[in-house]
Amino acid sequence: MADPLSITASLIAILQLSKTVGRYLYGVRQASEESRKLLVEVTTISGLIYHLKSLDKDLGINRGEWSYTAQSLALPGGPLDQLKDALYSLSTRLPQGDQFRTRQALAWPFRKSEVKDTIERISRIKTYLILALQNDQLALNAAIHDNVEGMQHMI
Repeated sequence: MADPLSITASLIAILQLSKTVGRYLYGVRQASEESRKLLVEVTTISGLIYHLKSLDKDLGINRGEWSYTAQSLALPGGPLDQLKDALYSLSTRLPQGDQFRTRQALAWPFRKSEVKDTIERISRIKTYLILALQNDQLALNAAIHDNVEGMQHMI
């Protein structure tokens, strides 16, 4: 498994990239359907990443309290790396500095097929994150059930 600091760093990097991309998409004037869909995906995945970050802070992904599925999110080449790559790819294509506001109103820096592929990629990762969190919740419920049964036998 990845070390806890690299997991936290990945989560923070993803949040920073999603903020950059989301800010640009939010400001696009007369946004196309693709840019609105991409904004929804980036915003939704950001919410999941914030949730993961808070769980990591509270529980720690690598301290054994999380299920294997949740821990697998941070494997090299895993969903967090894939998400970071997708957002980084988007962010490098955006105008920087003084060009930001001017280009934001004038030009859409992506092809329709690129946006569609990115939306699908982020959506698949989002599904995996949700399933990992659900699996982790099931493992937690099973542990609670076992503890309650253990207490009932003691009474």
